[in-house]
Amino acid sequence: MGKLAQFLSFARRTVAGVFLDEAKVDTGGGAIHTVQQFGDPGDDSQPLPGDQALLVESGSAGGFGAVGWHDPTTPRKAGPGGKRIYARNSPGTASAELWIEPSGVVHLEIFTTGQTLFVKNAGGPVVVDSPDVRVGDENASQPIARVGDLVVGAINAISSAPGSPIVPKPPTIATPTGGVPFAGQIVSGAARSKAS
Repeated sequence: MGKLAQFLSFARRTVAGVFLDEAKVDTGGGAIHTVQQFGDPGDDSQPLPGDQALLVESGSAGGFGAVGWHDPTTPRKAGPGGKRIYARNSPGTASAELWIEPSGVVHLEIFTTGQTLFVKNAGGPVVVDSPDVRVGDENASQPIARVGDLVVGAINAISSAPGSPIVPKPPTIATPTGGVPFAGQIVSGAARSKAS
């Protein structure tokens, strides 16, 4: 049989090589219990003061385990079929989130100014496979040039004679672009950044 409790504090300890998450909760009427927290494998999270626990009987008579937590203060965003994971700071305000909408749109967002988003890999490639990758504003980003890309332009000068310095081009030989077409290669850039 389950019961609700108010979260008070959290502790982690190791027993015979087993990592345990324990919470101190108040089930009402001055009854304080220390309970083990149970969650999905791979989920490393802690509740905050003010959260509510769902307890079920566990172990010896009178023992309980916390199998779920409820945050009563943060507004919800996920719609039917959606999934959202968020972190909170000590006042209980959402500070970052991973939100997967039912439509397939995915948000990874940090709400606190000045924080860093880390993407680390132990040695393999980081692959972003999309025909449209944007850096900066999502609506007004510019294409990113790569080392080795071709460039085109115009040189508004000509040589007056072989071996002589270039001089301004007379208007009589102006091209539609107003210069002398040329092609070249980008020779600077981030050598550790690769794209195809």
